[in-house]
Amino acid sequence: MQLFSQRIKEIRQKLCFSQADVSEQTGISLGTLRGLENGKVMPRLDTLKFLSNLYKHNLIEVYATCLVGNYQALLTTYNRAEAKIAYQNYAELGDEITELIALREHTSSEFFATQITQRMALLSAIILTERDNDRRGALRVLTNALKQTTPTFSTRTYEQFYYSDLEKRLLMTIGLLSRFTEHKPATLKLFQFVHQTSSASILHIKACYHLALYYIESKQFQLARDCINEGKEHAQEQNQMYSLGYFGLAEAKLAYQHNEPDWQKQAEQINLIRNYFNLPFVAIETDALPLFY
Repeated sequence: MQLFSQRIKEIRQKLCFSQADVSEQTGISLGTLRGLENGKVMPRLDTLKFLSNLYKHNLIEVYATCLVGNYQALLTTYNRAEAKIAYQNYAELGDEITELIALREHTSSEFFATQITQRMALLSAIILTERDNDRRGALRVLTNALKQTTPTFSTRTYEQFYYSDLEKRLLMTIGLLSRFTEHKPATLKLFQFVHQTSSASILHIKACYHLALYYIESKQFQLARDCINEGKEHAQEQNQMYSLGYFGLAEAKLAYQHNEPDWQKQAEQINLIRNYFNLPFVAIETDALPLFY
C-alpha cells in the first residue's frame, strides 16, 4: 500500500494538481484522496477508474504492479496458459504452473496469491483430466481451490455464495467433469448457474456451448439450438471468433442427432472450420465433442 500511495502522489504532483483540484474534477472526497496518498485507505475499483482518466495512467495496473512483484510477467504467464488451453496443448501446462509458483512467492497481496493458487488449480485439473485421465483427482483439486475462499463450498450448496469470474470457471469445470461421474445430475444446474451469472464474458459463451452439448445428449434439440445461437451471437459481439469453431462442431452434432438430412454436408463444412481454428478431429457420428475450458 505504501508503494502505491507514493506512486499516485508522485503522478498527481507531476500533473501539478492539488488534492482539491482532483476532488473537484472527480467528485472523490478530500478525505479519500488523503487516505489513498498516506496508505490508510484501500483503493476501490471505481475510485481507481475515475483517477485513471484524470491522471492519464492505468492506476488499476499500477496498483496490481505494487502488489505483485512482476505483474506483467504474471499476465504473460496467464496469456500463455490460455493459448495452450485454446490449442489443446494440455500436457505443456506444467511449465506455467512452475512459473506461477515462483510469481506467487513475490506477491504481498493475499488476493493475488489466492487468485494465482486458483489459476494453478485450474491448470492442474486440466492436466489431470486430459493427460492423466484422472477426473476424480481433478474434481478434488477444483473443490479444494473453491474452499480456499468459500470454506463451506459444496456442489449441493454452491448457489448460496458469490464467486469471481475465475471461481465461476472452476465451477463450470466441475460441471464438465461431473458429466463423467455419478454426479452427472449436478451438471445441468452448474452450467445454468454459470450461464445466468456471467452474461457479459467469455465464460457465458463457454456455458452456452456446454449447455448446448448437454441438451443435444438429452435430445432437447430446440434448447440446444437456442444455446448455440445465443453463444454465436455473444462470440461475435465480443470478438471471440475462436469460439465459433466450437459452435460449428455443436451444430454438426445437433444436425446428426436430430437426423437432419444435410448433416453429412454440414459435417464436411465443419472439418474446414475445425482446421481453421486448429480444433481436434471429431467424428460427428461417434466422438464426444471437445471440452471448452
